[in-house]
Amino acid sequence: MMSADLALQLQTTLGDAYAIERELGGGGMSRVFTAVENALGRRVVIKVLAPDLAAGVSAQRFAREIRLAASLQQANIVPVLSAGDTNGLPYYTMPFVDGLSLRDCLARDGRLPIARAISVLRDVARALAYAHENGVVHRDIKPHNILLSGEAAVVTDFGIARALTRARSEPSVQSSDVTITELGTTLGTPAYMAPEQIAADPGADHRADLYSFGCVAYEMLAGDTPFAGRSAQQLLAAHLGERPRPLGEKCPDCPPAIVALVMQCLEKEAAARPPSAQEILRRLETTTAPASGLERLTNRLTRRQRRSVLGTTAIVLIAALAVPARAWLGGRSDVVRAESLAIIPFLNVGGDTAQEYLAEGMANELTTALGKVSGIRVASRSLSARYRGRSDIDAREIGQALTVRYVLLGTMRRTANQLAVSAQLINAADNSEAWSEDFAGVADEAYAVQDSITRAVGSTLQQRLGIAAASRGVPATASIGTTNPQAYDLYLRGKLALERRGPGVAQAIEKFEQAIARDSNFARAHAGLGVALELLPYFSPVRPIAVRERALRAAGRALALDSTQSEAYTALGLAHGHAYEWEAGLAAHRHAVALDSSDASARVQYGRLLYYLGRLPAAKVEFDRARALDPYSSVASAWSGRVLTLMGRPAEAIKELERALEIDSLNPPALFMMTQALLEAGLRDSARVFTDRLVLRVPSWRTAAGVLHAILGDRAAAEATLHELERAGPGAGERLTNIAFVALALGDTTRALAALERATDEREAWPTWGTVSGREFDQVRGSARFAALLRRVGLDERAFVSPNGGRPR
Repeated sequence: MMSADLALQLQTTLGDAYAIERELGGGGMSRVFTAVENALGRRVVIKVLAPDLAAGVSAQRFAREIRLAASLQQANIVPVLSAGDTNGLPYYTMPFVDGLSLRDCLARDGRLPIARAISVLRDVARALAYAHENGVVHRDIKPHNILLSGEAAVVTDFGIARALTRARSEPSVQSSDVTITELGTTLGTPAYMAPEQIAADPGADHRADLYSFGCVAYEMLAGDTPFAGRSAQQLLAAHLGERPRPLGEKCPDCPPAIVALVMQCLEKEAAARPPSAQEILRRLETTTAPASGLERLTNRLTRRQRRSVLGTTAIVLIAALAVPARAWLGGRSDVVRAESLAIIPFLNVGGDTAQEYLAEGMANELTTALGKVSGIRVASRSLSARYRGRSDIDAREIGQALTVRYVLLGTMRRTANQLAVSAQLINAADNSEAWSEDFAGVADEAYAVQDSITRAVGSTLQQRLGIAAASRGVPATASIGTTNPQAYDLYLRGKLALERRGPGVAQAIEKFEQAIARDSNFARAHAGLGVALELLPYFSPVRPIAVRERALRAAGRALALDSTQSEAYTALGLAHGHAYEWEAGLAAHRHAVALDSSDASARVQYGRLLYYLGRLPAAKVEFDRARALDPYSSVASAWSGRVLTLMGRPAEAIKELERALEIDSLNPPALFMMTQALLEAGLRDSARVFTDRLVLRVPSWRTAAGVLHAILGDRAAAEATLHELERAGPGAGERLTNIAFVALALGDTTRALAALERATDEREAWPTWGTVSGREFDQVRGSARFAALLRRVGLDERAFVSPNGGRPR
């Protein structure tokens, strides 16, 4: 609708109540007009939602939902006066504010004087604090929405994002407008969006506004946004995984406390940001001291230069730099309140390799149990690959690598039916002993020993935190889920086998089923069985459809016994994804991470589904979160590397995949993904080495290697793989899927599309064998047959038929 047409239509709708003056313009969200409210003679602003944004929005529901925004009455908030619709386009009215927007001010003057910037930030913080306390999150804090009138700053458009989201008749409606992410209906502007908004995280809360607040503060003080000069897609990726240049380096005169506060607001993890806008306001109102000359000097130094200065002039600087030191640490020095520790697999001193599962399993179970204790953060569940069987543990090394304060380690000896365990809690700062104790019990009741250690360590750490009831929050033995020692023993064996993937997945299924046979009410065994069944097709010639019903029964039984079993939801997410039930799969995975946000494996599986759906930035968030939770997870590093390859960053991908293979040199996906990254980087000889390693050391992935042979130009080997697959019977796993991928790699698109059509007929899970965003599909994106395939499996045709298939340009 043209401007004059819209103004005329709007005036007709408003009748005599308002007299429209002119159009001010607007952003991606709305068209903005000024008008006079005739009854009161006051000027107002009328914002009409853009047609793209209004699509799928119920005007009546929008007007109803906006009432909460209209209830916000605070000096720094521009209130909503009324709402309605004109020719189906929702609109709302607000008082006219006589002054410039912060965007106009920054465009005219560049960075603001520090005193003025702090004054504006205080006003914005007051507005946020009031709105958040009344249950309203803005979701689009940016300079356009901050108006400067006299000496005051006011924030506009509070509650609009919430009203839009709730008024949508179709929750999946998307817009091409730059204020809508491609990941869903989450509103925001790329330069100011929080990582959890970009990832369309359903758990995003008021702390997303605090991140946007940090971006605005950074721009006011530094003159540029944290990642200025990048495309929208690059901005989203930077917010997800890149730390901005320290504010102190760009604004040396800025008070160190302000530098620390702004950088803390820009933390990727919401939990590391200030807890509330009220806390931000408190810190802003107590900050008046400008940076000293020495502080301005050190702000300009790089981190390496700062360390050098500290090393050579420590006596002189130790007092002067006490405050800015917090700024150098990105504002984190006053954030970590929990005691933190890493748990090393206990050393099996009996020499019986058959008991290794118990030593590693006990460490994993302790990690899970202590991770649920209030005030304790436990890092990494995959330390076994690096420290298995080692007695020369250096707690300082582990503390630095995992940023933990304590390391729990010990020895285990099992003789006959007796179990003896010696546990030590080591201070990572200096390798000193903080606590130690010996435990003994019947070997068949290892969980009782484990429970004793959990309670002792939990109580010790909580006492150090000053918690009065030290035992409060320490899980009881019942949390294990069984009182049958044989069932628990088998469950530990199954968990260890599953973590090792490969042939271990089939072994895990056997152990979980044996555990269930001994205790049919063992919820964790049912949940583990569900996940193992859904992962089995990736490591053996079994089709997902063949195990689907068993997996669903196992997950359902686990949840019937214990509705908090996050692993059961992971199993459901995998099952739904393999059956093209994308929304159900996403919902299940979100439920899993909501129940246990510290479970790196749940994060990986959620990230995988996002990856298959082409939501690469969101997938990267989950893989990075998994990697942060479990730095020694080969799986998390491998998937993070794969997304980096697709994002056009092969050098970073190779480094991440090297890490994955250092942890587990036989990780099949990591070997395959490393070859892909090397090919993307043009390192064909190195890629060939990893292809040969995959063929020789992981026979079950031989057919997958046919894809790599084709890309490397070894057509004979690729054709041999195709013939092998075509001769195989229906029982050869996802046979048609593998044929399609090898044919694509050979450039035989006719054969590939035919195979994918037949695979879809037979319900093979080909969309989860490799993302349709991959380069191999570029040659068919313009094909009507390919578009029809996407529709048949329920994938977003718009995302995958574009020339780059959703990859960053």
